[in-house]
Amino acid sequence: MERKRFVFWTITIAAVIVVCELLSAITLAVLYNAAGSDATEGAETFSVSDIFAGKHNTHLNNKNVAHPYLGYVRDTKVTPITDFGRHTLAHHGFGTSKDVFVKDPESNEVVIGIFGGSVAGEMSAKAMDHLLKRLQSSSAFAGKKITHTTAALGGYKQPQQLLAYTYLLSQGAHFDIVINIDGFNEAVLPAQENVPKGVDPFFPRGWYFLAHNLDTDVQTTVAKITLLKDFRSNLAAFFGHAPLRYSKTAEVVRKSIGTVLEKKIGHMQHSLLSVTDTADNFGASGPIREGTNNAQVLFPLLADMWVQSSIHMHQLSLANGAQYFHFLQPNQYVKGSKPMEQKERATALRHEAYDVFVSLGYPLLQKESTRLEEAGVQFTDATGVFSDHTEPLYVDSCCHYSVEGYRILADTIADTIIEYYQ
Repeated sequence: MERKRFVFWTITIAAVIVVCELLSAITLAVLYNAAGSDATEGAETFSVSDIFAGKHNTHLNNKNVAHPYLGYVRDTKVTPITDFGRHTLAHHGFGTSKDVFVKDPESNEVVIGIFGGSVAGEMSAKAMDHLLKRLQSSSAFAGKKITHTTAALGGYKQPQQLLAYTYLLSQGAHFDIVINIDGFNEAVLPAQENVPKGVDPFFPRGWYFLAHNLDTDVQTTVAKITLLKDFRSNLAAFFGHAPLRYSKTAEVVRKSIGTVLEKKIGHMQHSLLSVTDTADNFGASGPIREGTNNAQVLFPLLADMWVQSSIHMHQLSLANGAQYFHFLQPNQYVKGSKPMEQKERATALRHEAYDVFVSLGYPLLQKESTRLEEAGVQFTDATGVFSDHTEPLYVDSCCHYSVEGYRILADTIADTIIEYYQ
């Protein structure tokens, strides 16, 4: 009798588990259209609290700190500089130990500088080896020692690339090739974050929070957002362990909790953007530009700053014996730039404001790029590099790619540089 009861309950429990798994698989397919896929609720968007948390700021797990010339850099907490001619760029708040400040290069050494925002930084972190192999396989760089210097940080937008370049040059840094990858931050962040808070559109992102004495409520909100993001990451890691990672029911639970967390975080992010009291505080607001709350005034100004800054980077390069290459980064909100299946669309096209600002800003950047070419800039519009790729490449609703996406971008950069030198 006991054995029969044991068998009965074993079969019953097994049947319940099977039914739950089947129902969960259906739920995933219907509600998330991604049965068995990784959760997308953890995909980061560009958020103003990331200035404190250090999200999407290349590949360092450190937060940002204010910088007197560049707005902000990474708080890398490194040891003192002992070799002023060659040391890790982390001493200056950029890159990792692989990124080197070079003052006096070796005779066969080529120093490449990478500038831009988080896409430039992540390209360096995830596809630099691929880029270097492509370059070294060409006759132009055969036998050369290639050193890279990545001075790109999440949220950087012109004129920060220009200023970072100038700052490093002023300290004696040597460059042979300068690569600038940008566009999204210039088109989106001033309208999304600066202007609504009464901050000059050309000031660094999050400047209000870096320069202003924040009240207790704002600080509390930033802390809550950071805690919720950490909890979301820990939750994903917990459900990623066996046997939970094989369970459809566990995946439904993970996605459901993640969706609730994402909505809560989004609500608090929006509350931060709505805080503004920069009146009579020039340190927080900067110069007041009449009409920048009007898209017809703002976006031409942004495009002009982007062009002028790039031309100055080109001229600085010429004056210092370097060659400058400028790439307009791919972005999912550029219409017709990449074919997407529903799964990728659900991940990549979830931010209405980014869609609006990219639609307003990118066409102007593309139009004004003729001025770059007239000035002699080696400019490449890379917005179409994913046009023949149907596989998912975007990993969030902002602007970031998978490793394969960065390698595709690196191929475009390598092709451009190799063609120039051959």
